[in-house]
This record gives sequence, structure tokens and C-alpha cells, in this order.
Amino acid sequence: MVYLQSHNRTYLCHLQKSTERSSESKINPVIPPSELRDIPFFAALDEPTLADIARKIQRCEYRPGEHIMFEGEQPPGLFFVRRGRVRLSRTAPDGREQVLAMVGAGENFNAVPLFDDAPNPTAARAMSPVHCLLLPRNDLLALIRKHPDLALAALRELAGQLRDLVVLVEDLAFRSVRERLARQLLREADEGTAVLTNAPCLGAAMAYIIVEPCIGVKDASCVAVCPVDCIYEGEDQYYINPDECIDCGACEPECPVEAIFTDDSVPEEWQSYIAKNRNFF
Repeated sequence: MVYLQSHNRTYLCHLQKSTERSSESKINPVIPPSELRDIPFFAALDEPTLADIARKIQRCEYRPGEHIMFEGEQPPGLFFVRRGRVRLSRTAPDGREQVLAMVGAGENFNAVPLFDDAPNPTAARAMSPVHCLLLPRNDLLALIRKHPDLALAALRELAGQLRDLVVLVEDLAFRSVRERLARQLLREADEGTAVLTNAPCLGAAMAYIIVEPCIGVKDASCVAVCPVDCIYEGEDQYYINPDECIDCGACEPECPVEAIFTDDSVPEEWQSYIAKNRNFF
């Protein structure tokens, strides 16, 4: 078993023993240095440096919807995504969530708190089956002292992330939700990471409604897959904001109790939920 000490928290196989962490997630030690060469962060490093890193790094696996880290906790180390997608977000006091980034294969996340000794500024959640590499904080800092080129690689990555945040601020200030989504889809199409679905087009005149089976369940699978964060938690169920929903249809197949319908297909016995959903906002 692998124990990782991170400030005031001890991780067993990268996870905290609680109901919020899955006992099925696991870490497997040791990877070949050649695998690290495929990650942009490590691409310019020499062989001795890669060999030292390979001896310290760990493999991690997460299920869709599983939290990798929570906002405000101390991080175990620097994560590198090998497969899957990870959502980074912040949550306001009123429960509203702002997505800051979607991290994909070859990218890393959680560098800032490793260097300023402060808590995580964001939460990280798996949006699909995720395979990561984790370089524990103490090992990372020791390797940086031994290999200065690793420090330059870290600075280069932090500079790139700062530029991405500048673009995000510009998008939030000057672009609508639909414009931001279109920008993201174009970027993913250019990178070859876009996923095609049978979802209706953006111009389709429909909205999605969450009905009675959600009450008392609130599984949150729909929240995990929503690309624009238009699903909000109420006292007894979730609600979809009709002004923010882009009709992508991603949430509908994820609901384990089949509680999500388009407004023109809500069963007769649940028609009252159309008004209930819209009145919530």
C-alpha cells in the first residue's frame, strides 16, 4: 500500500478514507521513463531526470463523477492526465459553480498550491474514466532542487496556465454561454477530442426538465456531465436553468432514475414540474 503525506492529511492510495472517496480507486507504482517523454511537461528533460521522476511517480485511476481533490484541502502532489477529462471548478457560497478548466490527456493540474503552500484554489472532478500520474509534493520539490531544468518546466507550465486564466476572464466578461461553448467545441474539434452525440442542435427550441424521481435521490451524475453548469441543487431535487441550458442532452442518459425529459416529452403526471423548474429561477 502507498501512503502519501500531504500537510495535515494522509492519503492511502491517493484517497481519503471517507464516503466521498471511492475505495475502488487505486495507485500502482513505477512507470518507464519513456512514458514520461510523451507528456509535454517532461518532454524537454534529459534521461537522468526522467529516470529519477519515474521512480517517484504513481499511477491513479478515478471513476466518472469522482472527486480527485476538493477546494480548500491540501493537495497530495502534481497530477498529470494520461486518459480522460478532469473538470476544475470553484464554488460560490450560494452553491453556484464556475468551471475554470477542462483538463485532458497530456495536461497537468494542481501546481499552484504545491509551490505557495496554500490550499487548493479549485476542486478537481473526473468527467470520464480518468487515468492520471501523480508526483507527490515532497518528491517534486526534492527533484526540482536536484534538477534545475524541472524547475524551468514548472515555470513554463505555470505561465501557460496564467495565460489560460486571462483568456477565461475575457470570455466570462465579453462572451455569452453559447459563444463560450462554441469556442470550446471548435477547440476540441481542432484537437480531435470532441465527442459526437445524438444531442439536438443549438438552435432547437426545447428545454430539459427534472421531475419527481429525482426527489430524495439527487445523484448528481447530471451535474458532472453538464458542459455549461446550468444544473442547480434545490432543497429536494436538481433544477435546470432554461436560460443557461444549451440543449446538449448530455444530462439525460446519465440520470439513474430517468428523471430528465425535454419539456415537450414530460409525462402527463409530472407536467407540474415544468412550472416548478422554471419558477425555481
